[in-house]
Amino acid sequence: MLAPKNIGNSFYMIEEILNRYESFSDSLISKICYERSNQNDGKIEVFIRCMNAYNDYQFESIKLVLTDVIEFRLIENNPFSALVVNSALLIKQDDFIIIDFFPDIFNEGLKLNSESDFMIRAKGINYQVLK
Repeated sequence: MLAPKNIGNSFYMIEEILNRYESFSDSLISKICYERSNQNDGKIEVFIRCMNAYNDYQFESIKLVLTDVIEFRLIENNPFSALVVNSALLIKQDDFIIIDFFPDIFNEGLKLNSESDFMIRAKGINYQVLK
């Protein structure tokens, strides 16, 4: 389920991910890969075990791929882990895709957390279901 990496398709990819995985409640990140070279603008792969709303909320493993990474923040403070996700916020803001794995949680919903332990800002996103 990989989509072309351009902003035009980002809205549809975000909607597909949100419809399928909602806010990634009770998810576990198992691996994060960051790649950057002189030839590309950066790529982050996030391997995550999450519930699929289309499959009666059964857990499955997926790989989120964020391309043209502009910014990311990851803070691991022992004994707390930034890899256990209560809820995540995935939005398109201006020309960027933002995924905040530690958003502020309010009665009216999730909001970006400027001090999030794990946040990625990129220009492209897609995902793949892993076997």
